[in-house]
Amino acid sequence: MQFITDFLDAIFYRLITPVFSLLGDILVAVIIAPMNMLSFPPALQVVCVALLTALLSIGLRRVVRADEKERAFKKEFTARKAEQEELHRVTDWKSREKIARAMDDEIDEGFNTYLAGRFARYGIAYLLPIFLVMYWLESVTGYTIVIRLPENSSSISGIPVLVVFLTAYCLALFVYFRVRKRRAAAVAGAGG
Repeated sequence: MQFITDFLDAIFYRLITPVFSLLGDILVAVIIAPMNMLSFPPALQVVCVALLTALLSIGLRRVVRADEKERAFKKEFTARKAEQEELHRVTDWKSREKIARAMDDEIDEGFNTYLAGRFARYGIAYLLPIFLVMYWLESVTGYTIVIRLPENSSSISGIPVLVVFLTAYCLALFVYFRVRKRRAAAVAGAGG
């Protein structure tokens, strides 16, 4: 067991840590340093990083082909349900019951596989970038509070990095999907 622990430690400290450290330094040089030179306030820097992260998530969503897989599943699910509706033609009730049970099991298995794949796709597209960028951002900026609030009775001193980041990230994705939906409706309306 000690061998495995030593091996994993070596991989982590000699491979993974230096690679992520180099990547973090490159991101600082490309993203944070120019914003510091332009005297962007910390909150605006966090918003810019959130917008870039949203773009990364949109790109990753395309890479994992989330939309294609959604459409394929819906098409397959609809076809299986249509097959199941045709069961009334089977006259023998025992056979019909066995076939229905087998079809239900098949649909359930397909749905469970779809859900697992969907969780993995959306985890890669959304959760992974959020967690990695938030870790990087907090280690780079050194800020915990990016918007200071005036003295108040609730003892809240300001708005933390996480709140600003997630708000900007979610708003960027909301706007993107809203625009995409309107474009799709306009294309469908023009084509129909």
